[in-house]
Amino acid sequence: MLKIKMKHFVCTVFKNNRGMSFISAFISISLIVVTLPFIIYAFSAIQHTQSTYEELSTQNFLYFLRDEILQASEVSSFNDKLELVIDDKTILVEKYNQVIRRRVDRQGNEILLRDVKNVKFSPRSFGILVEIEMLEGAQVEKILGFMQS
Repeated sequence: MLKIKMKHFVCTVFKNNRGMSFISAFISISLIVVTLPFIIYAFSAIQHTQSTYEELSTQNFLYFLRDEILQASEVSSFNDKLELVIDDKTILVEKYNQVIRRRVDRQGNEILLRDVKNVKFSPRSFGILVEIEMLEGAQVEKILGFMQS
């Protein structure tokens, strides 16, 4: 009797050693087609997370600045600087290179917001208008009110 030699160069998916059939190829391709949209959605969600980081950090900065302004006894603003007096300490919020930093009595350095292209503080009768332009092009404007004594 002839013995059938096993071929070593055939793709074997199943245990019957017959190779890859049309049905096994169809199942493999359909699994790829079904999972591909989920993979694309996952990558887009990762990119969306990076774009919301800028929005969240800007909103967090504005909340922090609002709280500082409400605590301040004196508020004065220049073009790209905001000066607050809280408990006899002078707090300066200013743009430095591509960040907005906070300094207490002109000492130290606390970074409040990164990737800033331009910032402008404008006085209003009821608060301070804060205009921020980010490096990626997003622009944010908000009026932060303060209590008048």
